[in-house]
Amino acid sequence: MNIALHPIESRMMTVQEYLSEFGVAVFGERAPHARCPLCHEVLLLIGANSMRIPPRFSHRTRTRARCPLVRYGELPDDIAVTVTAQPTLARLQRAAYFARWQWHYGLMRDAALAPSMNITRFLALAELATQRQLWSIPALNLAYVPYILLAMAGYLPGERGYRRGGSSVRFWFDATVRDVADLHRKHEHAPRLFRAHYARPRMSRFPMQTHLFQLDEVRLDPGYLDRPMPLVSAADVQGMYDALARDGVTNYMRRRAGSILSLALQPAVDAHVIA
Repeated sequence: MNIALHPIESRMMTVQEYLSEFGVAVFGERAPHARCPLCHEVLLLIGANSMRIPPRFSHRTRTRARCPLVRYGELPDDIAVTVTAQPTLARLQRAAYFARWQWHYGLMRDAALAPSMNITRFLALAELATQRQLWSIPALNLAYVPYILLAMAGYLPGERGYRRGGSSVRFWFDATVRDVADLHRKHEHAPRLFRAHYARPRMSRFPMQTHLFQLDEVRLDPGYLDRPMPLVSAADVQGMYDALARDGVTNYMRRRAGSILSLALQPAVDAHVIA
C-alpha cells in the first residue's frame, strides 16, 4: 500500500513522505514503523533498497490479522450494533432520517463515496438499519448514519471500470470503531473511514483482499445537513414516495414527499429538484 498512519502522530502519510521524514534511518531499519490505517498494526517498508520495485508499505509476512489490507488475512467483523430494541425511539429516529432523506441520499451518491447508489439500494440500507436496530440507539447522530450504512453495505458497484463490467467498493472504519456506539464516544484521535477499491474477480462472486488495488480515506463531514437540499431526480422522488406509502409512515411524511414529487414533475425551475 502507498499510504499509512504516521508512526507517532495521527496523520496519514505516503511512502515518499515517510522516506523524506525519516531519511537514512529507514535504510538502516532504525526508523519507527508506520502503522496500518485500518487495523493500526505495524507496517514494514518493502523495496526501499530495490532498484526494480517501487517501495511500499506492507504487513509483516504471514500476518493473519483481521484486516482488509492483509492480502491473505481474515476480514474483520461487520460493525456491530449493541443496543436493546426501543420501538418508539426507533420509529422517531427513522422518521427523522427520512425527513431529510434528500441530504442523506445526496451524500451517499457523492463521487467520493458511492456514486452507484440508487434509490433502491438506499431504501434497502435503511431497511437493514431497521433489522440491525440502528434506530434504537439513544442520541443517534443522524449525520453519521449514511457513513454507518455504507460500512454495513458490503460490496457496492464501483465507478472505476464500472462501464467495462465493474469493479467494487467497500467501506471500512478503522480499528477505533467496532461498534456504532464508538462513533459517539470521545476519542483521542477522530475515527477514520476508508473506501477500498477492488478489481472484478474472475473466479468468484465477490472480491477478496487480493483484488484490492486502491484505498482512499473518506472525510467524515456531518455539516452536509446544514447545506441546501441536493439535487434529486423525479424518478428517485417517486421511488421514495412509493416506499413511504408502502411503509405506512405518518401523513406528514407522505405530504412532504408528495409536495417534493409535485415540484419534481414540473418543468425544471426549482433549483433543488431536477427531472
